[in-house]
Amino acid sequence: RNTALVRSGAATLHRGDGVALPVADHCQDAVLSVHNLYFWADPEDTIAEIARVLRPGGRVLLVFRSREHPLPNRLAPAVYADITTDQCLAWLASAGLNGQRHTPDSTHPEISFVLAWHSP
Repeated sequence: RNTALVRSGAATLHRGDGVALPVADHCQDAVLSVHNLYFWADPEDTIAEIARVLRPGGRVLLVFRSREHPLPNRLAPAVYADITTDQCLAWLASAGLNGQRHTPDSTHPEISFVLAWHSP
């Protein structure tokens, strides 16, 4: 889906585990994570790594099912880490990022959208 953007130089994709991103300090405009925060081995360290690579003014959007709401029966609690929105916001603050909850109009209330930015 991103072939044309990559070929034109408008986008660069990187593969990494999150704990050690393969890019220089303060070089990324944005980081997006959708429904995978639960699986991070060390979310606090991963968020610190995201903060390292974000340029001043850069933003991160974390989207996840927060534990303020019970998991549906189809999702195994042993697989999905117990993360609340407040805990996520605390990790962001600890990494030096300013974060806030964001709730799009058409979103289910159990889905947390946390938007954070690196102060210029």
